[in-house]
Amino acid sequence: ASPVATPVLSVPKTTKPLAGVYRNLIHLKASPLPEVDASIAPSGVVIVTDDGEGFADAMVKALKEQGTATRLIGTTARTGVEVVALHDIKAITAWVDSVRASAGPIGGVMHLLPLRKAPAMDTLKLADWQKLVDEEVKGLFYLLKAVAPDLKKGAGKCVLAATALGKSAKNGSLPQPANPWRGGIMGLMKSVADEWPQAVCKVIDLSGETPTKAIPALLAETAAGLKQKEIYYRAGQRFVTETETVALDRAKARMTFSKDDVILIIGGARGITSLIAQEIARRHQPTLILAGRSPWPDAAESNLTSGLTDPTAIKKVLFEQAKAAGKSPTPKDLEKTCQRILADRTMRTNRATMEKAGSRIAYYPVDVTDEAGMTEMIKDVYAKFGRLDGVINGAGIIEDKLIEDKTPESFDRVFDNKVKSVYLLSRLLKPESLKFLVLFSSIAGWFGNHGQSDYAAANEVLNRMAMYLDERWNNRVVAIDWGPWDQLGMASEQVKKQFKERGVGLIAPDAGTDFLIDEILLGAKDEALVIAE
Repeated sequence: ASPVATPVLSVPKTTKPLAGVYRNLIHLKASPLPEVDASIAPSGVVIVTDDGEGFADAMVKALKEQGTATRLIGTTARTGVEVVALHDIKAITAWVDSVRASAGPIGGVMHLLPLRKAPAMDTLKLADWQKLVDEEVKGLFYLLKAVAPDLKKGAGKCVLAATALGKSAKNGSLPQPANPWRGGIMGLMKSVADEWPQAVCKVIDLSGETPTKAIPALLAETAAGLKQKEIYYRAGQRFVTETETVALDRAKARMTFSKDDVILIIGGARGITSLIAQEIARRHQPTLILAGRSPWPDAAESNLTSGLTDPTAIKKVLFEQAKAAGKSPTPKDLEKTCQRILADRTMRTNRATMEKAGSRIAYYPVDVTDEAGMTEMIKDVYAKFGRLDGVINGAGIIEDKLIEDKTPESFDRVFDNKVKSVYLLSRLLKPESLKFLVLFSSIAGWFGNHGQSDYAAANEVLNRMAMYLDERWNNRVVAIDWGPWDQLGMASEQVKKQFKERGVGLIAPDAGTDFLIDEILLGAKDEALVIAE
């Protein structure tokens, strides 16, 4: 397998850190394309996914007029469309192999399927949501994985994804999404642009545009080849995104914590979210409901390991125990057991710290992608505690691999962990009595990153869901796009080192916890997406 390449994030320059962390908001700025010859000649067959609204037909016609070979595929049968199961990696791979065998190398992909009309978000059941995600987001990943041997070579290659997020921008603000799952396409494409820098890779939102105007714009975007990853067209005008450092208004708290509050923190027993839970407990003493994948550990650790801090010493004791019992554990077995012991120890210690600070603590073991489990947990919290005032969703896992090396199963684990959990929370919470919902996202979603196509896609769904819910609920919903944290979090030491080399600093734990609590208490309702780095 290819090694994960060094991350390169185009993080904007800012002027003054706020409490040790830059607080950036996003807006649009006009950015007309320079005059270009919009005729393109990709070196190979261009695959176009069908939207059924006329965009794909117009694109195929325009490409054929330029002498470019095309193949039109879609999920619904109609004249000229080859039906391919976009949610099935085996079907897509077999189809791409057949195209190569009959027509030669692949020259480009134009993913226009996300321009189709979509059902209203508030009507979607989990199965409906999952079908849209599987076809539009995961289907694009499967297609790109299949064509990677051709497109990653660069010269004369292009990958364009066009979306209809819905709604128009207001006063230069980022458009409010009506179809927030399509944020996953944006995060995925921004990582593709990083992994395949020689190819033209862009994601373009065309909400409200017509095929007559959109197709010439897409061809011009391909021909221009500018290194702008995310572009918006509104009424024929072209916009790109821009970040700006914006301080919190500290004149008045927009929300307050109370000892009577009940706050759910997913992932709160360990890691960054636990650190934040401890600080909230210290300052405000609310009831904290912690949730995580792991079962709660036994009441006390074995005396044989409880006094040991060195993992090597712990594994030595474990080996001797197993040997005495006539077993021969592998190094992998010993490492897994050792890590579980250390994790359990951390969970006990963190809970004790919160309780000592004055908070009442409850813990729920739950798989955040499981509808039945999440439903039971939320229902039980409302029944036992009578209320739920705030939620911090810190769920997340990473399994970094380049697109050609990442398996569908790995993509599912990383992507679904965030995406299913936010969908379920949006359906299970009672917004009329909720003070806030905070979603832990990542700058990998907003900027894209090598080897994190799944993670970037998932976090961009969180970003757009925060915007969607914040507009509709009467309380604050915000996605925090965190940069890497020092000492804590999921970034490895090697990734932290790579970030530092590129000028992306590490967030100190104290500064990060202060930032988050300030954002909950002081942040404005319409500021639903905040980049913290």
